[in-house]
Amino acid sequence: MPNDDKEAVSWFRKAADQGNPAAQYNLGLMYAKGAGLPLDNAQAIAWFRKSAAQGFQIAQFKLGVAYENGEGVPKDPVLALANYAIAARGGYKEYVEYRDDISKQLSQAQRATALAMADNWKVGEPMPSHVAATGPSPTTTAAAGAPVKTRCSATGSLGGEKFSANNCAVSLHGDSHGVAIWFNEEPITAEEAAAFQLSSYADSAKGGKQRTMATIMFCPGGGAAIASPGAIKSIDLNTNHAKSPLAGVQSLLEAQSDFKVEKMTGDTTPGGVLSGRIVGSRGKTSFTFEFDVTLPIKDAAAGLACK
Repeated sequence: MPNDDKEAVSWFRKAADQGNPAAQYNLGLMYAKGAGLPLDNAQAIAWFRKSAAQGFQIAQFKLGVAYENGEGVPKDPVLALANYAIAARGGYKEYVEYRDDISKQLSQAQRATALAMADNWKVGEPMPSHVAATGPSPTTTAAAGAPVKTRCSATGSLGGEKFSANNCAVSLHGDSHGVAIWFNEEPITAEEAAAFQLSSYADSAKGGKQRTMATIMFCPGGGAAIASPGAIKSIDLNTNHAKSPLAGVQSLLEAQSDFKVEKMTGDTTPGGVLSGRIVGSRGKTSFTFEFDVTLPIKDAAAGLACK
């Protein structure tokens, strides 16, 4: 029959949504090629992750390539080796060669970290997607105390008071794919991040001192696992400013009238990566939220119910 990429995408998606790993890989490949739909490396990675978690080796290999080249994910040779090593378990010559080639580029400590992640991985678990952060990068904590690197910023005005918050923690209400992100002016401790992951709640004060912070709860995929800008219809916004606690707001914001999603990509499943940029305003409150976060493995006990 005649070549029809759009029709191919439609059938791949039907099977991928039912959990077929080959279809998930092929749908990711269509995103990577821009065949039958707009090219989107982040969406490609999201589908490769789903397929790879089920043991589909070529999807595992593609994740290694993505991390080695920085396509759809930040460039990270340690994660490239970890994913290549998992793909090479079956002994396929090309995957073994890629594993060995990148291994030579790493320090002994980096190799040990990557191979430990690969050795500990089991089919059914999310593929390695984060390494313990070092230096000034803020971190949060996932299940079993594993550090998760996050990059985020929140700027604007809270009730007329300017604010800037570059520390964050994230929670995932996995059953409905709802996400909550806490942006905080001061560093967030590992214990606080772990508590937020379970409750999706952050206190506006610490030790009797008011915090400058904002939390947002939203549905990146409108109830589906794959995030997209048009799927977000509302955001639950909660803010507080240390200089003026009364200026804080608790509002349900509506898309278009109160905010605009300029970017939203990723996979809202445990261990998935979510990237976004949201700008908006309501009264004297205006904001720009930007984030690139790895979602926790452990599901939150509370959160926004998405349909």
